[in-house]
Amino acid sequence: MILSLNKMKRIYSLNLSRIAGIFLLSALCVLSSCKDDDTVLTPLPAPEAGLYQATVSSLTFYWDKVANATQYAYELFSPEGDKVTGGVTEGTVAVMTGLKDNTDYKFTVWAYGPFEGDYSKSPVAEISGTTPAIVQLATPKLTVLVNGGAVATWDEVPNATHYVLTISINGGKESSWDVTGTEMMIGNLSTGTYTVTLKAVSDDEAFSDSEPATATFVIEKKEAWRADGTFDDGAGNKWPVTMIAWDNGTYTLKDWYNVEGYDLEFSVNDDTSISILNYYEPYLPNIWVEAGIEEDNGWIQLYTATSGSDYYSQFNGDKSKGGSVWFYSYKTEGYPEFTWTGDGGSLIDDLVGTYSQNSTGSQIFDGSNWVDFTSTNDVVIEKIDDNTVSVTGLLYEDNTLKASVDAEAKTLTFEPQTWLDWYVFCVYDSPTTSVVATIADGVITMSNWTAYYTDYSYSYVYGANTTLTKK
Repeated sequence: MILSLNKMKRIYSLNLSRIAGIFLLSALCVLSSCKDDDTVLTPLPAPEAGLYQATVSSLTFYWDKVANATQYAYELFSPEGDKVTGGVTEGTVAVMTGLKDNTDYKFTVWAYGPFEGDYSKSPVAEISGTTPAIVQLATPKLTVLVNGGAVATWDEVPNATHYVLTISINGGKESSWDVTGTEMMIGNLSTGTYTVTLKAVSDDEAFSDSEPATATFVIEKKEAWRADGTFDDGAGNKWPVTMIAWDNGTYTLKDWYNVEGYDLEFSVNDDTSISILNYYEPYLPNIWVEAGIEEDNGWIQLYTATSGSDYYSQFNGDKSKGGSVWFYSYKTEGYPEFTWTGDGGSLIDDLVGTYSQNSTGSQIFDGSNWVDFTSTNDVVIEKIDDNTVSVTGLLYEDNTLKASVDAEAKTLTFEPQTWLDWYVFCVYDSPTTSVVATIADGVITMSNWTAYYTDYSYSYVYGANTTLTKK
């Protein structure tokens, strides 16, 4: 039988379709194992997420547990869209650390079902979180009271854990202390201009250091002692006058010619002659000093060592023994003289000065080992009031303690007090017991004292003994 060309083409196309169908069916049977009940995976629901906690450097996110989920994946993104961190967990909390403060972050989380289970991963849940800004501590209100030495006080700053106090003199060398309280005594001050800087500091990362508070004070000279006596003008006139001795070696005769507001200021030379400090102008061999008197336009002519002579003035004496100061005056052509009777001195005044220290004992080294020590630096004692002194330099030159003086018993009592910022100065292993020092012949002796660390109940210094010998 002869077929037409068109019929042969139709038969050929039909056979190719049947063959292709057979191959496709075979392929599907291979891929599906020829199952009639094909499995369709069910997506897990997206986690319900929230922000649990935010600090200046961390964010803590949480989400509800998703049924049939075995683990969760999460990622954190910066405001610029950059991935910051990520991870996988079986729990429902993720803590993000090392973040920037005052920054908006995006957190994503999704759930996974069991491996080869019936569930596919969930949609991604997204939530934002913001780290709070670091708060700067308030600036302390600083006050410095100058009275011989200086006492810095300030109000407590909320959220501050301690304060950093820095002192500089004449814009030069600085000394700093960490102080946990709201007061610090500043002793052993020489003449000069002092700047006190105080910052509030917190151990909590949520707070930054305060702006510094500053105070400036000037120590020109400090009163060492004073004596009441009698001034004789050399012409038979006498009246009461007070002399003030200053710590810089100068002296003042207050209202020396019995006229208020007119003083005589002088220093004493090595040969005990005096040099007038507040003269108007020298007209050698004499000088002029304003006295406020009616005659001579209120001026007195003096002939002293200031004008080149060692023979027309002299100073002798001290606070306890008494003494006199005299000079030649052209007003009376004689020798005006101020004399005073000593008061015998007081114990507290006698204590003031510089001492050679000899301290021995043991102290903790490397946090565990005791080592013996000897300290020989200078210690300075200054008068705070009629009953109290400051002791600066015990073991460490910048360290200052307070002590009360018992003149009758000749003792110094150091009540338990903060020492070296973290310790209590007290009797060994007894943080509530005062250290009592004895005074005899210019030597101060104290024994069995310690620096006690109350937070951990141990001593930094063990069984220390000290002698202070006045220079």
